[in-house]
Amino acid sequence: MSVLDQAAAANAERSTAFHYLPHIFALTICLSAFLLFGVQPMFTKMVLPSLGGSPAVWSVAMVFFQTLLLLGYLYAHLSARYLGPRQAVILHAALVVAAFLMLPLTVSQALGAPPEEAQGFWLIGVFCASVGLPFFVLAATAPLLQSWIARSGHPEAGNPYALYVASNVGSFIALLAYPLLIEPLLPLQAQTRSWMLAFALLAAGLATCAATTIWRSMLPRAMEATGASNADAAAKSPAWPQRLRWIALAAVPSGLLVSVTAHLSTDVASAPLLWVLPLAIFMLTFILAFRDRPFIGEVMQEKSYVRLLPFVVMSLVGFMLPLAAQFVIHLGIMFLAAMICHGQLYRTRPDNRHLTEFYLWMSFGGMLGGLFAGLIAPLVFNTIIEYRLLLIAAILCLPMAQAAPALRAQLAFVVFALAVAIAFNLISPQIRAYDPAAYHMIALAVGVAFLSIIVFNRSGRITSAGALAATFIAMMPIAGEREATVRSFFGVNYVRLTTDNQVRLLLHGSTIHGAHRILDLNGKPMTGKPQPTTYYHDDGAINIALKAARTQAGGRLGNVAVLGLGVGAMACQSEPGENWSFFEIDREVVTLAKRKELFPFVSTCTPDARIVVGDARLTLQKETVKHDVIILDAFSSDAVPTHLLTREAFGIYLQHLAPDGMIIAHVSNRYMDLRSVAEAAGVAHDLATASSYIKVDLQQTKAQIQLATPTTAVAFSRNPAAIDALLLDKNWRKPAVDAASALWSDDYANILGSIARYTRARWKEPPAP
Repeated sequence: MSVLDQAAAANAERSTAFHYLPHIFALTICLSAFLLFGVQPMFTKMVLPSLGGSPAVWSVAMVFFQTLLLLGYLYAHLSARYLGPRQAVILHAALVVAAFLMLPLTVSQALGAPPEEAQGFWLIGVFCASVGLPFFVLAATAPLLQSWIARSGHPEAGNPYALYVASNVGSFIALLAYPLLIEPLLPLQAQTRSWMLAFALLAAGLATCAATTIWRSMLPRAMEATGASNADAAAKSPAWPQRLRWIALAAVPSGLLVSVTAHLSTDVASAPLLWVLPLAIFMLTFILAFRDRPFIGEVMQEKSYVRLLPFVVMSLVGFMLPLAAQFVIHLGIMFLAAMICHGQLYRTRPDNRHLTEFYLWMSFGGMLGGLFAGLIAPLVFNTIIEYRLLLIAAILCLPMAQAAPALRAQLAFVVFALAVAIAFNLISPQIRAYDPAAYHMIALAVGVAFLSIIVFNRSGRITSAGALAATFIAMMPIAGEREATVRSFFGVNYVRLTTDNQVRLLLHGSTIHGAHRILDLNGKPMTGKPQPTTYYHDDGAINIALKAARTQAGGRLGNVAVLGLGVGAMACQSEPGENWSFFEIDREVVTLAKRKELFPFVSTCTPDARIVVGDARLTLQKETVKHDVIILDAFSSDAVPTHLLTREAFGIYLQHLAPDGMIIAHVSNRYMDLRSVAEAAGVAHDLATASSYIKVDLQQTKAQIQLATPTTAVAFSRNPAAIDALLLDKNWRKPAVDAASALWSDDYANILGSIARYTRARWKEPPAP
């Protein structure tokens, strides 16, 4: 090295820019991850109004983003492996410029209207044309920048994997910021403009990193360090068993993320934005695991998680746990399993030379786990059994589960545990029928037995086997507990009887979507026409509005459209000669509603009714007839289809409503104030509007028979006379809402504001569903 070269290198290392080089790279990676994570919900919301909420849209979105993330990692790997610093920087700069020219993001119209067939390929084309290149550039940024800094010769560049923490911090911030700040405060158009400005800031950061990379790569010391490290690493290329291990360790937490979220919302309790908690924990585990030193000493070390996971899994055999305890247990299991897997990923990371290949296999494993739990499992299983399967896989990832000397003992223990689980599953219905308390005591005894084995097994060799046994017991459904279970993309629907066997229920998670009384209050079989139940009882707000519309039409309605089917109880409020049509997005719900032996409403009261399967907004838009009444009945669960309550959606309803017709929106909800949203939509279209919350007197025999439920409904009409008739009832009122604050549109829907209004109302008075 010449004197001039030595001086140049010394000046470079003394420069302020070089000193702060890792910070510049970290901030750039953090911003890229923030944009990458934030664009996914933003763009998916953009396409929903035009493409609907059908499974195809969500499935394509998931597959598209997962696949493009993998392709971005592949590009980063190939760029780092086959291109020099200068060529890699020039190529990525060209891609960044091309991506910026596609902004602000819009839903591309280049492919025209969706075709009648092969819509999946058309959807992929729309995603590619609209957001493909910007997302691809963002996906490649984190691994690419880590490979660049590894070549820089900076004293702190020896472990570029630490920058992965910055990537997950950015994703974590976006995860919290989008539902809590961005979505409530900014319409979609403003979101896309802000996203474009942030992308421009990212481009500036990338330019700084690129310039530094090219400059440093020209210095002799950096070139020598890079050449030495490449030569050394080339001899230590990862073997295929190691690559397969990376894939498995990435797949298990990714699958657990999806399956735990599904399990919590289906089998524990459902609530809006519930998905944020598991995803936040998943991101947090990357932040905690991808570092050399733990945050909180020994407590945060991997061996602590290895000890804790089997004990937490053991609690799965408890059947009488409170709701809060169940949440803690399932989220704790996911946290511990993810920490163990991500910790092993970090410990087995390769040399810097193979950094991008490591991230490529990690991404591939994450994609496999997500696709299995999100797309394949709903088609194969009719319950959330994939959660238990992935939990078994997580237990097998424990170091003690992989110890060869313990395999024979573990196999014998697991076989015994399976036998115990099967026997317990077979005898539990008889025990429960004889003495429910004894049933839970036996369940507790089984759990204590396994726990004792773990506690007194000091070697730890069968600890994972004990956890497996608990999982096997927990994954076996109790015989006779459900009459029918069906699963679709939208979740698990199951049919069961109440404890007194008088009522049959259809449940989706913790939400009751319909009920049919099969025995009267004295335990005798019901006869005659099925009684409309729950929200649809005779004295409920929905039926009162329907009667007003029928009176306005001269005593009989022509065409009636109901958006949402459930068990079809609304069908028994029809009158002879009326033409009813139901629009339902979930084909499995239609199958259950048509089974007369389970729910006889549709087959008895409206046997000739049309049932249209698909997104209600899109399918109604294709109708050619005018309807006297349109009933909106899709908002009682935690997952509210916002695109059915927007100003633009009401515009579509009005196009298919008769001049003197009525829209009835059933907006009962356990978490959100949708009454104000619906009223605001009526005000925005200058409609005569009235809303009602009608309570129930359960002392009345009729209310008990019909399982009457308090109901909130809003009625709209171009003809004020029909609404004036409703307002004569003291339970109905005119809108008392600022339309500007509560109105939803395709560009802006403030879900958090709706939750906040509902929460405030609960503090002031008894809640209206």
